[in-house]
Amino acid sequence: MMVGRDSSDSVVEVLRGQRLWAGVLGVGLAGLVVGIVARSLTRVSSVGLNGPNGTNGGNVSQIGRSLFTDFLFPVSS
Repeated sequence: MMVGRDSSDSVVEVLRGQRLWAGVLGVGLAGLVVGIVARSLTRVSSVGLNGPNGTNGGNVSQIGRSLFTDFLFPVSS
């Protein structure tokens, strides 16, 4: 509008096939992202927290013991 171009100028491709290659690369990138997310979700094995939570009173007890013994000075300052 300000430089005197018509709307028909925006349809002309400056580089031949740029829309085709953009589409191909976009689909390839989307496939790569989906593949990475799917692989990361299927390869996760559950460890379970019954062992760590069952020893010495569980997580809450261990956090309280650590805060009020080893880290009492940094927390209270």
